Amino acid sequence: MLMNRKTFFIVAIILVCVGMVTEVAIGALRSKTISNICINGDECTNTIKEYTPLEEPRDEDNSAGLMTEDVEPLSDPLVISTEEPQSEEFISPRNTIDHPYAKAGEDVETTEDMFITHNAFLAGNNVFLNHRKVDGIVFAAGNSVKSHGIQDYLVTAGNELSIDSNTEKDALIAGNVVNFSKNAQVRDAYIAASKVTLRGEITGSVSIAAGEVVIDGAIIRSDVNLAVGSVEFKGDNKIYGTLKYNDDATTTNMNKDVIAGIKTYETPKLNTEYSIPLYALQTVRTLCVTTVSVSLLALLLARVASKKYESVIKDNNGLKDLLIGLVSIIIIPSVVLILLFTSYLTTLGFLAAIIVAFGFLAGLAIAAVRFGKVVESLIGKKNSSNVYSVTLYGAAALAIVSVIPVVGATVVFFAVLAGFGFVARELLSAFKTKAKVTSK
Repeated sequence: MLMNRKTFFIVAIILVCVGMVTEVAIGALRSKTISNICINGDECTNTIKEYTPLEEPRDEDNSAGLMTEDVEPLSDPLVISTEEPQSEEFISPRNTIDHPYAKAGEDVETTEDMFITHNAFLAGNNVFLNHRKVDGIVFAAGNSVKSHGIQDYLVTAGNELSIDSNTEKDALIAGNVVNFSKNAQVRDAYIAASKVTLRGEITGSVSIAAGEVVIDGAIIRSDVNLAVGSVEFKGDNKIYGTLKYNDDATTTNMNKDVIAGIKTYETPKLNTEYSIPLYALQTVRTLCVTTVSVSLLALLLARVASKKYESVIKDNNGLKDLLIGLVSIIIIPSVVLILLFTSYLTTLGFLAAIIVAFGFLAGLAIAAVRFGKVVESLIGKKNSSNVYSVTLYGAAALAIVSVIPVVGATVVFFAVLAGFGFVARELLSAFKTKAKVTSK
């Protein structure tokens, strides 16, 4: 079927509308397919079970439908001291560092007589923190990090992390294996690791994402938020807040008498029921967007360079253009990079990069035209030169081929490369023609 400009744009508008409808449908299906996870639970809108605010007392009615186990509150909680330590205990004038401290190497350490009044940055294979005090943030990264001493904040990452320090405020910890000693003390801790062993005292709350967690003789003054594979309780633990963990976690030796409250939440589960419809809608959206954008691009090329466009329709040198494109894709980017990294030719390099980008866009449009020629030959219109039908059929065919896994992307790549080769060939031909005219 041949078409005019009016028919072309009506079809394009219909495809845009279909794409918009499928986008809305995709959003609706995604909301049913994936549920969000929120450990704290206060702003989690898609979890199946939500938490009541911690300030509200727990009631037996449990109207929110929570999977909650209430136990008797712990009696006589320990008093947390809020007094600031006397500065004389920490300050040693001759060993005071009153500027940011940074050190890197194979083995890095801070010594016990160091008092740092700013942040400290340490990185190495083995990092040993043994300072007297850091009035700021300690950043430490390494294969093995052992933390002693006192600091305001601790941010550490590595393979094996040993925490034996007093962090007066927050600790952010990421590693493979994280071990807290019985002497460790921190206000609030946020931990991501493969395995975590928690001991010592947490004067605030702790949040952990890990495969395996062991809570061994720890005193935790507030909430424990877990997203874990398993959690094991050892020793004499005391949790004065609420223990929250995912309902599919494996728990071992949990003593409810030493935990003020227990709550579980459901982990997000992928609903595979909608996977096929979702994939189908995403494919339709891709087809619509690709068809409209590529056909408009090809139509623009037809209007800007009508004579060249007609030569594309009549041209049968696809293999030759592919070889030119393969050579161009090797040579041209190399030249552009050389220009970009040559100080006095950088501007020329940027200009060349922009020209190459436009060349590939033109190559995409030409690939669509060539696909359109194939489609029209299949439906018995071998000698048709209708701009609108060739453009639209070709863009649709290119879109359909592009969604085929692996093979589609390869075919489209070589088609665009052949289109780029056509552009390069026409430019070379134009330069040769101009050179001949100038020489005469």
